[in-house]
Amino acid sequence: MHLTARTHRIAPLLLLATLAYAPAAASQERQGEGDVPIVGLVDTAAKLARTGIALEDGRTVLGAAQLLIVAERPSAGLERVGGRAAQAPPGMESSEKGYDLTAASLLREATRIALANGDLATAEAAIELAGNAEAGLADADLAAALEEMVGASGARGALGGPIWAEYYLYPGEWVDYNINFQGGYVPNWVNVWARNGYADLDCYIYDAGRLVVWDERQWKDCSAEWNQRWTGTMTLRILNRGAGSNLALRTN
Repeated sequence: MHLTARTHRIAPLLLLATLAYAPAAASQERQGEGDVPIVGLVDTAAKLARTGIALEDGRTVLGAAQLLIVAERPSAGLERVGGRAAQAPPGMESSEKGYDLTAASLLREATRIALANGDLATAEAAIELAGNAEAGLADADLAAALEEMVGASGARGALGGPIWAEYYLYPGEWVDYNINFQGGYVPNWVNVWARNGYADLDCYIYDAGRLVVWDERQWKDCSAEWNQRWTGTMTLRILNRGAGSNLALRTN
């Protein structure tokens, strides 16, 4: 399975962790003032995790995982030499919630939810955070396990999740759309529907100008399904050979 470099997608997401960490650090510097509350990263992550899992929102769970990555990373010059075994905060025990409040566990949960929602961008961001040595956990085994989850799900399609668009085509007109699709030899697809039964839509998929697949049936709707090795931009051309009509297109 081929996955493209995702580090550039992580930068905006890491801003969340940076912003969440800054108030805590600033609070510690001003503890004597007594008017600035300390913001705990673990507590904040626990709240985000609860909310994200309850709402089946993978990006919120991913944000919680990012906070824990920062919280779990040791500070320079600090070595923990004893203490209790790590435990989840009250209300977040794994026996009740089905997961541990750790960055690794939340990355798995974020991936599961993202795949259920067709949100491949979040799933790939979770994979990157698992394996990235600078911004993530540097856990190659976890990254491989998450990649296996993505592959096993059969989820591919447009980057960032399914796309929906509407347009009007007069007789003889055509329109082109550039869409970024996932690679990995798992089928991508596009379906196009005309609202006027007298329309006749044809679909063509191009890869860098090369025609890959097409549908020229004499019918008001058209569709295309194909495999591509690499993640990249494909061009969808929709041609109307019949009566003018509103149309709608959707991808996986």
